[in-house]
Amino acid sequence: MKIELFFILTVILVIGLNLLWYNIKGTLKEKGYEVSYFWRHGADIVNLVKLIKCTEDSDKRRSYQLMLWFLILGIVLFVGLALLAFINKSKWI
Repeated sequence: MKIELFFILTVILVIGLNLLWYNIKGTLKEKGYEVSYFWRHGADIVNLVKLIKCTEDSDKRRSYQLMLWFLILGIVLFVGLALLAFINKSKWI
């Protein structure tokens, strides 16, 4: 993978994950959950799962589930890109 493509993918992924995460934080705050915008991000995942379980409206529940799955997928992709960068760092220097 060329370094330019890798960099572009990483930037897009980081921006997308931040937008998604702060959208989740806004949703949780709107629903009455305690939210910190600077730390305790793990608590947001736990609270999102709680919100999914207690939401009766199937459309909203599905929306919250998609948020959770895209967040998990994004984190996995980010870790994968970081590992790829670490493994290939000698090729890019």
